[in-house]
Amino acid sequence: TKKAIAALPPHDICEICGTSYEGDAGNAAHKKFRIHEAYTIVRQRMDELKPRVEEWEKAQKEKLGDTAEKKEEKKSERRKDRENGKHEEKSRARDKERSRRKESRSRSRRNNRREKSEKRR
Repeated sequence: TKKAIAALPPHDICEICGTSYEGDAGNAAHKKFRIHEAYTIVRQRMDELKPRVEEWEKAQKEKLGDTAEKKEEKKSERRKDRENGKHEEKSRARDKERSRRKESRSRSRRNNRREKSEKRR
């Protein structure tokens, strides 16, 4: 088996499309395949787009960096507010507002029920 393996012609692999071929004749033949041509076109297009993608990613990082800084500032403000007790005041006010809304809804529901029952009579 070692002799048989040694006797086989070496296989080369195309760097562009990954097709395996034997010798120069195989290389010339495989370059005419549609798949090789398609991979060539795709790789050329990728090379054209790569700088534009890098520019876009850089712009996105800068853009997100600004928003990240703003988020960090808000977090630090919240921490300061909590330390000063303002957070508790805000949450109490929020709770009061929620309970008022709840009460107004329940009042309107009660009134609607009364009106319906009066209409039935």
